[in-house]
Amino acid sequence: MSSPVFDGTSTVYILALSNRGPDIADNPVITGTLPRALTVTKVEGPGCRKTTRIIECQPGALGSSAKTTLKVTVKANRAACSTFTATTTTGDPDKHNNTAKTNQCARR
Repeated sequence: MSSPVFDGTSTVYILALSNRGPDIADNPVITGTLPRALTVTKVEGPGCRKTTRIIECQPGALGSSAKTTLKVTVKANRAACSTFTATTTTGDPDKHNNTAKTNQCARR
């Protein structure tokens, strides 16, 4: 987890998505719904788009051992937390690594 974002400052969340295999990860999606206290100033990465408070990245299928990195720049207007979730539609023998979640907080 990265350092907290303090009120009035900007930071870049770096979201790393990887496929540990053994199969291709089809339709991976990273989503994040940001509170009103965080303003998204930039989103970088394959298949990324943003609306007012929702970030969604669909980087395309990831082969076994493949990785991709996404960058989300936010400015904190006050203390708040945001959550990013990664999912895929591919079934796999190790169900424990198909979904990941991280929670990032801005502090005063």
